[in-house]
Amino acid sequence: MGVRLYLSTAALAARFGVDQATVRRNGRRILAVLRQVPEGEMEGPDPPSRGKDLPEMRAPYPDWFAIWDGTEQPIQRPADPEGQRGFDSGQKKRHTVQNGLVVNEEGRIRAVTPSTSGSVHDRRPFRESGVLRRIPQEVGGMGDAGLDGLHQDLPLHSVATPHKARRHHPWTADQKLMNRELSRVRIVIEHVLAQIKPFRALSERFRHRLEIHDAIFILVAAIVNRRTQERWALENA
Repeated sequence: MGVRLYLSTAALAARFGVDQATVRRNGRRILAVLRQVPEGEMEGPDPPSRGKDLPEMRAPYPDWFAIWDGTEQPIQRPADPEGQRGFDSGQKKRHTVQNGLVVNEEGRIRAVTPSTSGSVHDRRPFRESGVLRRIPQEVGGMGDAGLDGLHQDLPLHSVATPHKARRHHPWTADQKLMNRELSRVRIVIEHVLAQIKPFRALSERFRHRLEIHDAIFILVAAIVNRRTQERWALENA
């Protein structure tokens, strides 16, 4: 209830007929238990061995693409001026934290970058977290135009990002076609983000200490992963 509806401490206390101190104390205990839920949820299988035909490779190893994107969430305005500058997102025009996601073509979340300031460039969380280094060479990478340049961090991978239209250099017909095809694959991660946002703890302004934002984000990612796995199991039964 706390993660999905993101009720205030006062609202939860009134709902369960206890005082707010009890809610805070039990909330910390529950979060400590829930932090164990995501363990192993986002670990990908080993890359396929060579020499097998396509169906045999596909069965145990669904990851043919690593699709990455990021999401921002507003936070309470920091009290000190330095903190305000550090979390000021020029894109959102407010103070935010951001997380990056890596999903496969089935929508299974394979990695989440740690929560970072919304003021840093979109590529930085992926580069500094070590997430990219865990992507096998057999898996192709794909991101949006804001992540252009990640191919420099993955020189041995096949990486695709949309072409950018620049002044005096509009898109060619081939570039438009390529961007359209990339969008058809990248829509998977947009659907994943759409499943995360109904959890109001990750869509409304974050009211708690930023130290626990990672734990809550990873918990929700694990819940979304289980739903995705169940849906694929039913569709392919």
